[in-house]
Amino acid sequence: MTMRLVSGKMPVSPSGASRGAAQRLTSGTAMEVSPVLTPGGDLIFAGVNPNTAVWALPMDPNRAQITGEPKRLTDGPLDIMPSISLDGEKLAVASNWRGEPRRDLRVQIQTKDLVTGKDTSIANFEIIENLELYFKGHPQISHDGLLTAYAANEKGDIYVAPFGGDSPYKVASNERAIVWDWSFDHKRLLYTNARDRSLNQLDVSSGRKSLFLRKAGYNLFQSKFAPDGREVAVIGCDAQRLGMECRIFIVPLKADGSPETEGWAEIDHPSPWDDKPRWSPDSSTIYFVSDRDGHFCLWSQALDRETKRPKGKPTPLYHFHNSRLAMINVGIVFLEIDVARDKIIMGLGELTGNIWRLGVKPTDRR
Repeated sequence: MTMRLVSGKMPVSPSGASRGAAQRLTSGTAMEVSPVLTPGGDLIFAGVNPNTAVWALPMDPNRAQITGEPKRLTDGPLDIMPSISLDGEKLAVASNWRGEPRRDLRVQIQTKDLVTGKDTSIANFEIIENLELYFKGHPQISHDGLLTAYAANEKGDIYVAPFGGDSPYKVASNERAIVWDWSFDHKRLLYTNARDRSLNQLDVSSGRKSLFLRKAGYNLFQSKFAPDGREVAVIGCDAQRLGMECRIFIVPLKADGSPETEGWAEIDHPSPWDDKPRWSPDSSTIYFVSDRDGHFCLWSQALDRETKRPKGKPTPLYHFHNSRLAMINVGIVFLEIDVARDKIIMGLGELTGNIWRLGVKPTDRR
């Protein structure tokens, strides 16, 4: 997302080995991709301008019924990892630094009042590597919309910022944290510790940290409390396959809020990648992103109201098979979805551009 791709040429031997330095052929401002050299010596390529923004799909999440067409909530060009309050009125997002060109990854944590349209900047980061961003930022707004938690600096310290512009304050240090969710009483945070990929919890008032959940053979991510307080949904990715084979588990909670070690339910998993589980407000449905149809699309899984075990198979909610506006254009690391009472929000990447032809002198093959 942060690089500008260009086309070039390199002299090669008949066997395909390099015989010299690569030479740059193009220097446009767009991403220049999919180059094809014609027999006549012309280079055909696409000049693509990406725009990543937050979109809302109007719906009744308790019934899994879509009520309108997708609507853009932010302008881009780089708005990623959105989180929304339950009433659908307050948004937190990581955005490009205002006024900065996209030479590298410069982002700010921002909140937006969707009723008044007011934007508030909380914190700025200068980051080069994408993986570093994954625990530098990733804002999570509380369910009442009054607090936003995020991680910052190379230590992954956790900060909390009140909605409306008050100064953020540190609540945990040296956690290399990826913050996932607030409890519904707004007292605890769930986060992954990037050192061992286990789930931890933080008491925001006292700063007390403790292990929340660990599963042998899995890295755990994307943990979300059910609104009824009886379960937590979590992503488990095969620790030996570097993020592939990711599946959704539904973990029952004890009366004291700690997770059960047994009795986990699992959503049907025919594809390598299911991710981003989000609860409906009445805890009867889980929405998630999956590649099970060959694209990144939205799916829903109905749950038994008493046992919270899956009821039937997952069903598609909304497809993004159009390459121009799609989830896949955002990238797995930066893609997020969230559910409010009247909508589901997500990051979508929109690609626009042109096809270009460039006359190129054939490469010397001596």
